[in-house]
Amino acid sequence: MRRNITTNALILRTRRIGEYHKLVTCLTPALGLVDALAYGAYKGKSKLSGITEPYTFLSLHLYYNPVKKAYKVTEAEEHVPYTVVRGSLARVYRASLFSEIVLKSFGGGGDSADIFLLLKDAFFVLDTCSTEKMDFVVIQFLWRFLMLSGMIPDLNSCEKCSRHVGLGEILVYSPEENVFFCKQCGGTGHYRLNGGERRYLEYTFRQTFTRAVQTGLVKSSVVPLRQLLLVMVQNFLEYPLNSLKNNVL
Repeated sequence: MRRNITTNALILRTRRIGEYHKLVTCLTPALGLVDALAYGAYKGKSKLSGITEPYTFLSLHLYYNPVKKAYKVTEAEEHVPYTVVRGSLARVYRASLFSEIVLKSFGGGGDSADIFLLLKDAFFVLDTCSTEKMDFVVIQFLWRFLMLSGMIPDLNSCEKCSRHVGLGEILVYSPEENVFFCKQCGGTGHYRLNGGERRYLEYTFRQTFTRAVQTGLVKSSVVPLRQLLLVMVQNFLEYPLNSLKNNVL
């Protein structure tokens, strides 16, 4: 591996090391998740102080130490600070949810470049959308994350009876098995997906993230669909999400 590396990065979290240093955890397109030490970043006059904050898109210049197998930030150039996200508690909660999912999945567990682009889109749209569209950003991030991770069960047939389920019918999700049943086989299962929600998911996945967030969905479906996708993501991660503990979404 080269010792001097320049890469685009999205900062997900930071941690103080000693009195003045900052450990920056970021997602990169080629390296995946990276922990890099920004020496002196907590000193008032440091160029790395404000630029290495969570929810920032930037270019990082890294030095890789092959003996310690560790990265050091030598320079950084900010592209997008996502200041609207940082200034809104509601948006910070959602950005921290996205970051936690990426961290707990070790960068998505697959192609980090695709997950990087997804997270970059999610941060950008969360920073620019209206308050009314924030839940749509969450839905699109969760749905696309599951699709990229290959964790979406069949949405067109019942896992138990194998019958094709038309768009006018309801699917019932089984968290224990991560499959969908038709209404007859699934009974009174709590997590349901109706035809309109299925059409919305399939249609918007073919759109850009920005356009998908602007696509309408029946108001009564927004919260149930978001909750269903959260359950599916937690099934994939095999861990509860700390971002949901305060029930702020």
